[in-house]
Amino acid sequence: MKYKYIEFTLDREIKEKLDRYCKENDLTIEETVNLAITKLENLYLNGSEGKND
Repeated sequence: MKYKYIEFTLDREIKEKLDRYCKENDLTIEETVNLAITKLENLYLNGSEGKND
């Protein structure tokens, strides 16, 4: 039961933060997710390049 509450709380917090970010930046959820994926890909690529030097 405790874990279900934690999961519900996290889901609610993530949704609230996502909604807030979308409103502040005038983006749709899809645009925000695509932006996040791009940033993560860039971090991964930059991290991989740095390790190969």
